Amino acid sequence: MTPAELEALVAEGSAKDVLEATRGLSEKERRALAPTALRLAKHYWSAHLSRYVINVSRQAVADARAQAHSAYARHAVACAALLASGSPSELARHDQVFSDDGQASVVLAERRPPWLSGLAETLMTKSVRHWPLCYRLVMAGLCQRPTSESWCLGFLADGKGPDQHLSDTVFVERELWRLFEIEGTSVLSFMNLDRFSKGRPWATALLARAAEGKIPRARLLDATLDALQRDFVQYRAGWFADLHRDLEPSIAERVDRLDRYLALLASRIPPTVSFALDALVAVERAGELPPEVVLAHIAPAVQARAKKTALAALALAERAAAREPRLSRQTAILAAEALGHDAADVQARAIAVVTRLGDRNDRAFVELVRDRARGTSATLRPRLLDWLGEPPAPARAEPTPAAARAPTGAPEAPLRRARSLDDAIDLLAGAIERFDAADEMEGALDGVARFCGERPPDFALRLKPLTKRAGTILGPKPGPAFGGYDLRGDLCTLALAWSGNQAVGAARSERFMRTFLAGRIREVALRAAAARPTTLLATPTHRDGWIDPEVLVKRALAAVPDPLDAVQSLLRIARDGRPRGLALAADVPGEYGAALRFALGGPRAAEAPASDLWLAAEAARLSDRLASRFDLLRHDIMLNVAWDNSKRRRNETLTMRWVVTVFPADLENYFRAGGSAIICNLEWSQALWWNCVYLEPLLRADVALERNARRLLAAALASKAPAEGGLATDILIQTIDDGRAKADELGDSFAALLGAELAGVAALGHAMIGQSGDLLQALRADKLIYPIKCARWAKRLQDAARASAHRAAFVRNLIERALRGLPTPPPADLGPLLALLRELCVETSTPMQDPEARAKLATVGGGGAPARLARALLDGAPAA
Repeated sequence: MTPAELEALVAEGSAKDVLEATRGLSEKERRALAPTALRLAKHYWSAHLSRYVINVSRQAVADARAQAHSAYARHAVACAALLASGSPSELARHDQVFSDDGQASVVLAERRPPWLSGLAETLMTKSVRHWPLCYRLVMAGLCQRPTSESWCLGFLADGKGPDQHLSDTVFVERELWRLFEIEGTSVLSFMNLDRFSKGRPWATALLARAAEGKIPRARLLDATLDALQRDFVQYRAGWFADLHRDLEPSIAERVDRLDRYLALLASRIPPTVSFALDALVAVERAGELPPEVVLAHIAPAVQARAKKTALAALALAERAAAREPRLSRQTAILAAEALGHDAADVQARAIAVVTRLGDRNDRAFVELVRDRARGTSATLRPRLLDWLGEPPAPARAEPTPAAARAPTGAPEAPLRRARSLDDAIDLLAGAIERFDAADEMEGALDGVARFCGERPPDFALRLKPLTKRAGTILGPKPGPAFGGYDLRGDLCTLALAWSGNQAVGAARSERFMRTFLAGRIREVALRAAAARPTTLLATPTHRDGWIDPEVLVKRALAAVPDPLDAVQSLLRIARDGRPRGLALAADVPGEYGAALRFALGGPRAAEAPASDLWLAAEAARLSDRLASRFDLLRHDIMLNVAWDNSKRRRNETLTMRWVVTVFPADLENYFRAGGSAIICNLEWSQALWWNCVYLEPLLRADVALERNARRLLAAALASKAPAEGGLATDILIQTIDDGRAKADELGDSFAALLGAELAGVAALGHAMIGQSGDLLQALRADKLIYPIKCARWAKRLQDAARASAHRAAFVRNLIERALRGLPTPPPADLGPLLALLRELCVETSTPMQDPEARAKLATVGGGGAPARLARALLDGAPAA
């Protein structure tokens, strides 16, 4: 058969015709047909896909669909030809050849090429979706049984259910136990299949066969414990714990595995610790648990974050000490370590054990208790101090907060800048590869701008690795450059423009900070393509984007800036050194010189137009909030994660860090966008990982905690995302210590959120679909309006209040002020916040004093915990 004959057969015949025509051909004859078969398979697949992109407004929709179906049918015939002739590498180049596992197995079974025995292993290392074909080939004896994880997981992906596989003795001896060693994926795992299937098919089938003796019960018990010891993620580990419980091990079986349960007490998965503790309690109740063994291993369970687990562990330790009085000191030490537990109930139980089993004459033990007592709740600490024989601690005076550092606008750390062409290439390559620091981006732009005029004979060779990497990142069909949403891609375009391999596109019409930064990259790309070097005026001299005024003036005397470079340079002028800079700027020519002198404190030119340059000069001079008039300073909130992936997360994170350096003198507009972004995603309905970046500038001592910054901080402290809440807690502690935070001002921001109805990202859908009627009522009906989570505030404020009298007093005053915004009815989770306020009032010996907050608390009714705590706070007495 010739290639032309094969092409005609594929165009008119069927897969059966192809098999009949190739039957009896040698491998050499088949190999001659493979290039044609591969080309035809790709052609018909492409035609099938393109025909399915149908404009439904066209008249010929039916014809287009018919053509798509026809191309799909021809593709199946071409795949049969490729299977009958291709080598493994050619088959791999068109992966769809294996999509019809029935056809593929028939063709390969008839052909039986020499490489067939290892094909299943090769395919399973690539993707689990090839499992049906590989399973057919293995069961037919044509391929060796694979050993990869994907092969094992394929048994879970197969829709036939567990019964057929559990009847296969080879599966039961090999793959079944491997599945207990493999965590699985977000789709393929024992937990996922049983959770989303009726009747937990895998667990039910395994339990039935263990009961019938078809699967060794002891091995199944051991396998579940082995899986739990591997610390799989909590969701998937739960299946193995549930299966172990459902097997209902006897006391004898538990005693045989006692070491395994004890080891699981140190697991990082909290439910696994609780599971092991339950097993040990069952053994202990049967009198088979040696007390000394318990106390040697139970410490991690006592320190567990889950209150129920910690209390159960303490109770087990107490019973061990009751059986063996010689272990009383060891039990008391264990309880002393639990005095700093987050839960007050655990602290109370630990205090009871310490005071009952502890020896006050044991100096080492007393010192341990005294040290651990610092983390005990203020309402429980007097009991401990009484046992220690110490008087209650006097009310701690509130020290004067440290004065905030004067903002200089010019930190001292120098930045790396290029000194040669090779340095410039290295800086741009590093910026593209790492893409994680704004200073690095600025250094790359500066290096290209200054050295783009150097073109030595080996210039193309030097730049080749960079351009190759840039082309790889952009891909074969890059989107439009300099739009502001892919700054890393814009840097890659800069590299290609520098090499002369790509033209620089037109500027975009949108005006906001992202397009401003993209436009600056474009200005450098234009210079690099034309080999017109210059010194960028806007390159920072110090971290966070600041430029020393004297350095800026010297640059302006030596270079004529591009438009966006000129605007950016004015926005970054540091506060210090302006008088000296103004004196030196007298000779800077042109409109830029006049704008520079005005920005540094000089007079405004009479002929100054209303342009970006003069708006930037006004912003630099006044540090004023000009975002409403100066649209280049606008920062859009990124709420859409339809394309969320690691690339987008990385791009957004760096872009926002770079945006911070555009106008470092005034970040209020940036903080406004950040507060709105976090509030819209307060319940973490979408994975907006980059929202943490909004908080990072607040770690700098020169950034004032103004209105929008306080709103951002208050919102982040209530965020469900641990990263946002943890960073916000660190910022709160730092701003309390350095004096930037004022309790009354920050408390007002808390009060505004406490009394507000907040809408998540999902609420945006109502506006987009044109929701009729009252939008707010519609959002309430669909439960898209939610209150702030007071319990999260309480947890993070408690973390901030620890270990410092000043912090405790600050948090107490903050909560009092925040209660001014208490709505009616109050939030359901108000109790933890009131409990924290009560504890801080006791600790600082200061009752509630804010009259507006007291009036709000008086409206809290009912018989629940919030009402009892409110009455106790108003009475100045501990709540029952």
